[in-house]
Amino acid sequence: MDDLKKHANIARNIDIKSVLQRSCAQKDKHDKAKWLTRVGTLSVTGQQFFNWNQNRGGGGAIDLVIHLYECDFKTALCWLLDNFSLPGVSERAPETEKPRFQSHFILPEREDRYLERVA
Repeated sequence: MDDLKKHANIARNIDIKSVLQRSCAQKDKHDKAKWLTRVGTLSVTGQQFFNWNQNRGGGGAIDLVIHLYECDFKTALCWLLDNFSLPGVSERAPETEKPRFQSHFILPEREDRYLERVA
């Protein structure tokens, strides 16, 4: 449990702009504080974020991953440990499972037999 707290304290301080980039978020062309994400438009100030579409916000990398992927704390921590090289952390946090989400949408295979029904 102490390792989990240690890993969380280190992961919490990852720059949230790096997390947004890794999550395929796009910077707004007109407002450098805004990011376009899969869950809505976020305003970012330091380590704080606010989602204008959902009227929710938070602070730190773990909160951001929980918000972006709608996952729990351990899954968010696991995602951060898998996606960032952190000082003092050589492996995934104990007691965490592989995340059950994808970082981006994947189209299903084309099924031409269904195209006639769409017309």
